[in-house]
Amino acid sequence: MKDLVTVFTPVYNRKNLIGNLYQSLLSQTYKNFEWIIVDDGSTDDIDEIIKSYQNEDRILIRFIKQENGGKHRAINNGVLHAKGELFYIVFIASPPSFPLPLATCPVRLDIRLMW
Repeated sequence: MKDLVTVFTPVYNRKNLIGNLYQSLLSQTYKNFEWIIVDDGSTDDIDEIIKSYQNEDRILIRFIKQENGGKHRAINNGVLHAKGELFYIVFIASPPSFPLPLATCPVRLDIRLMW
């Protein structure tokens, strides 16, 4: 897909924090993106939250669950499944490491694509 951007998020037990990122992605003005989430063996039922976001069908979300193997395996898996011409990794750290919404972070999607 032309000008598709992949936003990739590896997660491990981030059920209580994923909603902030989801709301930030919904607020982006650039809409031609996919959100790939690779769950690295979480035990907090984050998959139920992601399924509810997928059911809303407001943005394209692809969810991949894998056995716990570390962040490096999750990143490799995300790259393998990415379809975007650009690839952004957005980590979700425990507060206060992620104080700003995505729209104000350096990796925001509200950009002009130029090749």
